[in-house]
Amino acid sequence: MHQSEDDKTGQFRSLMRHPRVMDLHHWHVHVEIVYCAGSETLYDFVSNEVEVRAGDIVIFSAILPHRVLDSYRSSFVHVLNIPMEAFLSWQLPGSFVSDLLGGKVLVAKAPTQFGEATFATWHNDLNAAHDARAAMAIDEISAFLRRFSMTFCSSTVETIDLTRRDKELISKVLPRVVTFMSQSNGEKLTVKAIARELDLNPKYLTTRFRDLTGVPLGNFILRTRVARARALLCSTDMDVIDIAYEAGFGSLSQFYAVMKKQTGQTPAQIRRRHSH
Repeated sequence: MHQSEDDKTGQFRSLMRHPRVMDLHHWHVHVEIVYCAGSETLYDFVSNEVEVRAGDIVIFSAILPHRVLDSYRSSFVHVLNIPMEAFLSWQLPGSFVSDLLGGKVLVAKAPTQFGEATFATWHNDLNAAHDARAAMAIDEISAFLRRFSMTFCSSTVETIDLTRRDKELISKVLPRVVTFMSQSNGEKLTVKAIARELDLNPKYLTTRFRDLTGVPLGNFILRTRVARARALLCSTDMDVIDIAYEAGFGSLSQFYAVMKKQTGQTPAQIRRRHSH
């Protein structure tokens, strides 16, 4: 299991492609929406096989390890990656958010007004290097998720619970960590701090979290800091040193080193690229 090879932490991303079979699970800090436009595709979510058929929409937290297990020549999917901090800022229904963060995969037939043409339009807008078009697509995706969440309890939506064991532990830890990205208090989130809040031994918490999700908790926390820092760099005029503090980094030098390693860019490069 590995981090996504082309991880766009803190960024929206849209892909249209034939789904490639993956040998290993991968993960990234997004909510992912998949629309199946061709023949069925078989996914593996933390060792749970899910067949996605033509016209299906799948929504899940990409923090949980996933991969394409099998597909046909005629398989074709549209993939949307929504930054976790953006997803949380949309103030969607609490039960919808908590179930996604708690490890459920939502599978449903696409509403009639949201078919392949809609996903193709979003793809073109998000990849057009045109801020106004991207903003319009993002607004529409937010509205789509709000509409989808209103059908969440209907019989048209299948919920696949990935975390039967220790579900309570995961449903507490994941929201606790990702909520950090929407806060502005300079909190230095650590494994020890979470363990203390949950009244658990840090070693036990780390072991159970990795067993259940496949993701090291410390690595997950680090990636949330990177996501929060990138969001602040792209959406505010805050000084870099203040962003490092808000994102929970111990020093400016640590901030620069981590951002360069995790994103391939310095904070200044991230801000400069976003402004163009």
